[in-house]
Amino acid sequence: MARSVLNRFVNGARQVMALQLIIAVGAVALGGWTLGLTNDLLRERERLRTRVVQLEETLVSNDIVVPSTANVVESSTPQRTRNAYPPSAPQAAAQGAPIGDGAFNPGQVIGDLFTPPPPMRVVVVHVRGEAEARIAAPIVQELAQAGDVRFVLAQMAARDPRASGYSYFDGRQSSAAAALVQRFQDSARRNDVAPWSAQLRGVALPAQGEYSADRLDIVAPALSGAQLQRLDPTPPVVAPPAPVNR
Repeated sequence: MARSVLNRFVNGARQVMALQLIIAVGAVALGGWTLGLTNDLLRERERLRTRVVQLEETLVSNDIVVPSTANVVESSTPQRTRNAYPPSAPQAAAQGAPIGDGAFNPGQVIGDLFTPPPPMRVVVVHVRGEAEARIAAPIVQELAQAGDVRFVLAQMAARDPRASGYSYFDGRQSSAAAALVQRFQDSARRNDVAPWSAQLRGVALPAQGEYSADRLDIVAPALSGAQLQRLDPTPPVVAPPAPVNR
């Protein structure tokens, strides 16, 4: 009698283990299939994103205003953050923006999870050269009229090789940064500046120095010579001819 009970117990345990093994194998197979499908979707998304950027570059090269699109936002990594900060703009920090030291603080990270981000205080628009600064001035003035955020126009070197895009300095500011960039693009579209209406790639960087959590930096795409000639309202200054001594 005792042996029969023991046999039934062992057989039942074996059946349970066999069922668990079948379930585990099925779960692993499902996980592998899901991972493969996800990788295929990610690769397809990257191909589509690359194609969209190529099409927008073609439109921009023909001075066609790009329709409104969603901006691409990336999270920063140590490799990307190296030399990734936009140019310094001392005029943006003149109002006493909070300063971050860039050090890792676990308590602050945990606290940030349960607190809203600080409101955006300043947007710095970086352009290349005096001609682009003159083109950007009406756009910045139009955006500043809302009064909710201070817009600052910063001029870089005319041939600065820095890539276009936007940077914000608190991971919680992703939505606010994208909304402000969209406002900039909408204003550029209204002012017929086609290259500045194209989508921009965004990146979140650690706050440090003048790059505070309430600041957004936009590096506008470079304008070609033909675009500058068409959009710049200021004619070139021609020096008067020197007097001829007779």
